Amino acid sequence: MSVNTVETMNFTTCEGCKSPCCDGSRFNFLPLILDDFSDVYTQFPIVFAQIMQEWRALIVLTMDGEACRYYKDGLCTIYTSRPPGCQLYPLNPYYDDILIDTSCEALSAESGTFFASKDRVSESFYHKRLENFDLKRKKTVEYLLKLEDQFSFIGEMGDVSLYRYSGKHDDEYIKMHYSSLDMKWIFNQRS
Repeated sequence: MSVNTVETMNFTTCEGCKSPCCDGSRFNFLPLILDDFSDVYTQFPIVFAQIMQEWRALIVLTMDGEACRYYKDGLCTIYTSRPPGCQLYPLNPYYDDILIDTSCEALSAESGTFFASKDRVSESFYHKRLENFDLKRKKTVEYLLKLEDQFSFIGEMGDVSLYRYSGKHDDEYIKMHYSSLDMKWIFNQRS
C-alpha cells in the first residue's frame, strides 16, 4: 500500500478541533465493505446506492445537514466503537492506495506524532480493514452485483438515491442490513 499526495504527515490531536467532520455539513455517508457490516449495523442504517455505475453499501451517518446522532457537545459518544471509516479518518483506503484527507486540521508536516508516509501507516491508525483492502472491496462489489435486481428505492439524500434489499436472500449480510433499517430515525419512510 502507498500513501499518495504527501510524503510524510504527522498527526496532532482531534481535541478542540472545529472541523465539520461530524456535524453533517461534509459527510452524510461512509462506504462499507462486507467486513464492516458487523461493526456498524447496530448503530447505523446500512443502505445501498449506485455511485459511478457501481452498487455500493453505505452507512447513513447524518440526515440532510443534521449532525451525527452520536455527536454531542463536540465529542463522539461512541468513540471507541465508531465505524471503521471514522476510526481510520483521515485515511481512506482505495484499491491499493491509501488516500489522505489533507483538509483534516490535525494533520501537519511539522509537528505531532508520525501519521503516515508513502510506505507505511502509523500503528496507532492501523485497522484490520486496511489488510488486503482491494480484495475485500472486490468481494463486496461482486456480492452487490448479484443482488442488484432486487433493490427497492427508499429515498434520496442530496443527489444520492438510496435503496434497500427487497429479495428473499437470507445470508448474514442481508440480516444485518434488515436489522439496521429497523432504526426509527432513518427516513421515517420518506418519500
